[in-house]
Formats: sequence, C-alpha cells, structure tokens
Amino acid sequence: SLSPPEFQAALLTRLSVDLPDGLDAATDGLLIHSDNFQALNLLQARYREQVKCIYIDPPYNSPSSEILYKNSFKHSSWLSLMENRIICAARLMKSDGSLICAIDENEHVRLNLLFRQIFSSDYYEHNTIVVRHNTKGIQGGYLSINNDFALVISKFGSKSEGKNIPEENREWSNFRNWGGESERNTAKNCFYPIIIKNMEIVGFGDVLPDNIHPNHNEILDDNLIAIYPIDGNGIERKWTYARQSVENISHLLKVEKLKNGNYEIKKTRDKERYKTVWDDSKYIAGDYGSKILNNIIGSKKFDFPKSLYTVLDSILLSSKKYDTILDYFAGSGTTAHAV
Repeated sequence: SLSPPEFQAALLTRLSVDLPDGLDAATDGLLIHSDNFQALNLLQARYREQVKCIYIDPPYNSPSSEILYKNSFKHSSWLSLMENRIICAARLMKSDGSLICAIDENEHVRLNLLFRQIFSSDYYEHNTIVVRHNTKGIQGGYLSINNDFALVISKFGSKSEGKNIPEENREWSNFRNWGGESERNTAKNCFYPIIIKNMEIVGFGDVLPDNIHPNHNEILDDNLIAIYPIDGNGIERKWTYARQSVENISHLLKVEKLKNGNYEIKKTRDKERYKTVWDDSKYIAGDYGSKILNNIIGSKKFDFPKSLYTVLDSILLSSKKYDTILDYFAGSGTTAHAV
C-alpha cells in the first residue's frame, strides 16, 4: 500500500467498528498488486471453491511479445508459467464454476492440451470460442488473421447462464403442445387452466381430474376467462410446462385472441445459448477496447486490451449477480470494468 502503516491500522480499526458485518460485507471487490502466483496462493484459504468464473487474458507468447526463456525451451517455459497458476486457480473454482482463457493461434493448440491434462475430460467439458476481434486482420502471412480464441472449461452437467435476447428479436410459439406425445393423458399435470382478464394472464388453476372435460375457453366470474390446452379440433392436449413450474416462466407468456373467438397462450424465450463463434462488431478490440481505455486514462499504456464486451459476455456466459469473478492476469483492468 502507498499509505503509512499507522494510517492503515487506524482505517481498518474504524471500519471494523463502523461496519458490524465486517469489512468483507462492505467491500464489493478486491484488487491485489502482486506477482499473480503469490497472490493466488494468498487467496487459497479465503476463496477456496468460491469463485464462479475465472477469466484470464494471459501473455500470448506471440513473436512480437515472447516471454523470456532459455535455449530451446520457448514453449515449455510459457506452459510452465501457465500450468502452476492454472492449478492454483482451479482450487478456487466452485464445483459448477468455469474458466475462460483468451489465447491466439501461437499457443492455442498447446494450451488446449495443457487444459485437458489438468481438467480431465471425464469430468470437464472443453469448448473453444472463436472471437472476431479485428476487422482488417493481421497482414503479412499466408492468411490475414482476424480472430483469437477463448478456451472454456466447465464441469459436465453445469449450464450456461444464457445470452439475453432483445425484446424486438424474440419469437413466439404456441404454449400448447402439439404433435406426438402431446395429448392430455401423456402428462396429466400439464392440463390445467390459465386464467386471463383483459388479455392479461392473472393466474393459473389447479390440474383437472381425469373425468372433467372443459371447453377451450370457459367464462368465470368477474370477467375472468379460463383457457385450456385444447386444439381447434377439440383434442385435449397439454401445456409445455407442468402446473408446479409454470409460474416460474409466467413472464414469458402472453395472450393472443384468434378470429374464431378463442384465445391462445404464446411463449417466448428471453435467453439463448451462447454459440462458439462471436462475430458481432462489439467484440472488435480497437473500437471497444483501445478507444474505451484511452478515453479513460488519456494515453496508450496497454498494447492489446480486449473489447469490454468480449469480457462482459464471457462473464455473463458463466455467472450471474453476486457471483465471485477472478482475473489473475488483470492487465488494463477490463475484467474489473466488465464486472
């Protein structure tokens, strides 16, 4: 720290007195200025198995920025630097956590093999995202390279948080099942009324007994209408969600009135799975990395900052609000900015 020891002690004492829940409760981030291997060891006891997402953008060991190495150990020296830090960081990951590592073509293959050695394919899923981060590409080679990669390590069975779909891009489909295995008798807890009033869903009724056969629409008291999953031919079918879980997705439902006077319930999705090719213009590093950073600090002090949105989507891919995020190659601070 840049502050005198006496000041630090006085500050921490005051914080402990004024904050009954402790300093941790009042601190929403932790920045450590250190060699990252030493810092990772320092964090072991406090953050063991608590980190949901590790995002790192390490040195690429490209020809223009090779690390120091002896004799012909160029790649093994770099892999050693990566390995001992990855192993140390892995102990901090939650059981359903993930690690996302940016890399380019120079060490992509070797790093992929290292990850498969550390994170057994029997327990972890390995994916590679291709990120188009440069519109013009790097000139001079056989091909003009305009992408790098993000290696994604996640535990088998864990689910991505999904990518938000803007309202204007959402598609709607019938909430009533159709086709094979869609009839009422195939899932009895999926046959219940959805209650609407003034074209709004206001509630959900109980699952009906097998011997009760309602109409598609039934008028109730107080201008309420009960809608059942019955198709245009009068066949009793089922909703795509059971009664015990439908209220969790009620915000994704809407009412539509048909020309024959019947009502249909429509469902949309507000999230979609992330794909393995990211080619949106917001991932361009020059426009949304260098320019943003230079506007903040006023001069070029970092050569290759990531697009803020590349890091942001990497974090959203695998975590949500209140999760703990770790970056131990902090660089220009883009991860902190994204968080």
